[in-house]
Amino acid sequence: MSAKIYTSTELRVAIHLANVKNVEIGTSLNADGKYAMATRESWEKDILPRFKRWMIHNNLWDWNPKHDCDDKADALKLFAQRCFREWGGEVEAEGFAVWRVWYRIDGDPSKGHAINRALTDEGFIYIEPQTAKIVQFTQEEEASKWLEY
Repeated sequence: MSAKIYTSTELRVAIHLANVKNVEIGTSLNADGKYAMATRESWEKDILPRFKRWMIHNNLWDWNPKHDCDDKADALKLFAQRCFREWGGEVEAEGFAVWRVWYRIDGDPSKGHAINRALTDEGFIYIEPQTAKIVQFTQEEEASKWLEY
């Protein structure tokens, strides 16, 4: 297979220009009309421990350049959606309130990192999918977000 290699900046610009015209970088992109949320306790005691076990079982836990932060953030988003389907059958919502977030490390435009953000009974939380832990997001990290979906 032949593939063109893009830098992260080239890819970000190409995606923005091709797919999200009329949307400023830094905007949250949501598709569903209604979102269900889990409690913070559910994240800590159910979803995140199950996610870690699932990642280990499927040989995806250890860091790999071909399965790094954005891949793990995607995996957590999909895993959480699966959990929602298991126990959310009577909830009138199409989606689960968890997103992937890209931000700049130390404000450097060439150093991006992807984690997850979820809405809970205690407000928004940030989750580092590479550790399956809730983390604190600094004001600088919050200000450097450039895509959330």
